[in-house]
Amino acid sequence: MASVYHPDATDDHGRFKGTGFEFAAYAVSRLTERYQGTMHSITNTVIDFAGPDLAHVESHVCARHWREDDDGSWMETFGGRYVDRFERRDGEWKIADRVVVHEWSTLEPVTAAFPAERFVQGRRDGDDASYQGRERA
Repeated sequence: MASVYHPDATDDHGRFKGTGFEFAAYAVSRLTERYQGTMHSITNTVIDFAGPDLAHVESHVCARHWREDDDGSWMETFGGRYVDRFERRDGEWKIADRVVVHEWSTLEPVTAAFPAERFVQGRRDGDDASYQGRERA
């Protein structure tokens, strides 16, 4: 995740405010410790080039986080926007500044809709199908 940021990039993710590299470490740690699964969909991206090495970018994001606790299984869903400033440095476009804008969010109890045993289960390590799939072809 850190590779999308310039080393001096800033990120305002609401609860977290700091550098992009710090956010990447924080997010990976928090998401793997607190949640059983997460998924982010990034859509409707608008890019406004403000010069040969500068672009203002806005993208819609829908982030879903599944967690379990003593009270049950829950889906936290966040709808918002990434408002980014991208800069090209040494030929590479990366985020120089990111602000996450909150539009809406929900918390819902979860009941499994499909029997998990019918599917290959997603993993958060090198044993995930995305790594193994290349060898199955």
